[in-house]
Amino acid sequence: MDATEFLLTFFAGIISGIFIEVGGKMLYAHFKRLKMSVAPAIQVIAKTKTRYSTVLGFGVAIDQGKELDDAYVRLNGKIYPWYENGKTKDKTELLVGDEPSWFFPYYISLDYIEDIYKYPNPSSVIKREEPSNHGLVFTVQDLDTVTNTAGKIVFSQRFVMPKNTSAFNLGLNRLITKISIKLIGRGI
Repeated sequence: MDATEFLLTFFAGIISGIFIEVGGKMLYAHFKRLKMSVAPAIQVIAKTKTRYSTVLGFGVAIDQGKELDDAYVRLNGKIYPWYENGKTKDKTELLVGDEPSWFFPYYISLDYIEDIYKYPNPSSVIKREEPSNHGLVFTVQDLDTVTNTAGKIVFSQRFVMPKNTSAFNLGLNRLITKISIKLIGRGI
């Protein structure tokens, strides 16, 4: 082995060592980064002849990374409390691999109305049939219990039921609101 081969082999070893070390650090950082999952859920509050009301919630779980202490959630810029064991709390501890922690930002109601035309702009559900005087009011309200602004309507629509129809399939094929969820706590 002459000097040229020795120098080429030496520099190739240094360069490959640098690539292995940098690549290893990048791979380590990739596998240690925080991964979380968010799952929606609906919890029924009341079910009567004229009203069906639920709350829409989201469960947040950490799948990979570090645990979070004093974690709180911000949805569309508002802070919402966690709901654990029948009580609300401002902050919680999120451990890797634990069950999701839940918060409930929206109240959803579907109300049967005898005279739907006392509300502005009702929409016909089935256009080819004659409309009746009764219908449904679908409402999504903000349930912000931290800043006490409960009742702010996010979305509302009124539907006229057709005559001689006792039931129909109501489907909404539109974006009601955009959602941005930020998880904040010690550890991030």
